[in-house]
Amino acid sequence: MDLTVSWSWYLSIMEDINMDCCSSEKCGNQDMQTHVDLELQELSDKILQLLDNKLQHHLIMDKLEIMQRSSSYLDIQREDLPPSEEQQHTSPMTNSTLWSLIDQQRLSRVKALTHTQVKLILTMLEFLAQQIFSNCRELMDFTMRHSQGLSNSNETASIQEKLEQTLQHMSDFDRRVVDHLGPLILPHKLIPNEGHVCIPKLRAYFIVKLPIHINRSESRATSTSMHLYWTEYKPQDPLV
Repeated sequence: MDLTVSWSWYLSIMEDINMDCCSSEKCGNQDMQTHVDLELQELSDKILQLLDNKLQHHLIMDKLEIMQRSSSYLDIQREDLPPSEEQQHTSPMTNSTLWSLIDQQRLSRVKALTHTQVKLILTMLEFLAQQIFSNCRELMDFTMRHSQGLSNSNETASIQEKLEQTLQHMSDFDRRVVDHLGPLILPHKLIPNEGHVCIPKLRAYFIVKLPIHINRSESRATSTSMHLYWTEYKPQDPLV
């Protein structure tokens, strides 16, 4: 056997194998890069859609300002009356009699707790709004870098986590834009038991009264009178 021919044949086969291996490795790297690019593009598209539709600054600020301008009050209702009887006010006990039985010191403490609850809600809304705006800036920076071809796979996980955190903040924000809370859990009964034969059971609600909006186009004024047309502000659609 001619050893020179055999060795040449062997080298030719090894070159083919090396070329196949390099080609397979190159294809594998290309497939991986394509997958990463698709993930980055999908993430960028998702962020842009959210920024355009839900994460607009004025939508969040409008809700926050409406809650800041709202008034609140404590609504006390009879718990021991059927709904129909409560609505028709057929109870023999009048409101003035009921009011005289309520312990005013306990009522003052409930009012103070309600006032604290209002401050907590507003503080939480302001905090969530700040967190949402801060996250928005980071998400927007990512979309800008991606459009310039400067994003990379190393930041995909952190940006995805930031996006999910932002969505959670938006959901928490919506849940705290409320028009009522209750029935409230009272530490003490508003009417103390001092030997009354029948003590009415009361329940308390925290009611938020949204500000009104004067509609100038519908309002009319004459030389002797004025007719104002107003509507109650309503928060926009939920952020998420």
